[in-house]
Amino acid sequence: EAVISPDGILFYLSDVDDKPLMADGWTGPAVTKSGNEVQTVELMPMGDHLHAMVKLTKGAPASVVLTVSKDGKARSGTFETPSVGMAAHDHTALHGGQVSMWGDHHLEYLGSGDTYQAWVTDAHRNPVREGVSGSLTDGTTVIPLRFDPATGLLSGTGAGAGTRPVSIDVRIGVTKFTLAFNASAFNASAFPTP
Repeated sequence: EAVISPDGILFYLSDVDDKPLMADGWTGPAVTKSGNEVQTVELMPMGDHLHAMVKLTKGAPASVVLTVSKDGKARSGTFETPSVGMAAHDHTALHGGQVSMWGDHHLEYLGSGDTYQAWVTDAHRNPVREGVSGSLTDGTTVIPLRFDPATGLLSGTGAGAGTRPVSIDVRIGVTKFTLAFNASAFNASAFPTP
């Protein structure tokens, strides 16, 4: 099991029966990739876990290849996260926009130029990748939004995006909600769909 945070990675070992193992005697490297940066660090045993002292960017995706050995036997595993260190209901703007939430879902809105963008994420800010649709209302204009399941992005085009308050209607499966965003940054409000 891996806990991936901006200040390092904790690896917890267990046996085939899922009983925790102490980290003493285990050695090896962890190779991390975050963005375009690849780092290799030696693991440090710390009681009930191994610690990889590495700096990762909060909110960015990361992957880790772990190779550990003890008593001449090596084991390896791969771990990935779409957003490093994002706790439940973290409202960090990952794309430079405004973040609001409804229930366990977050929506980050960014309007700029002629493009409206809204990233749909779960409670831990992982992209929601299926069952999403939506539209955006800017003044009296309703703009249909296209969904990209690879990134969790709803997007559309219209003149003057980001210069006026908007409301975004989102459907995730059977859940429907509306979030309203002001034109000024970091000033968002939410209200339910009647």
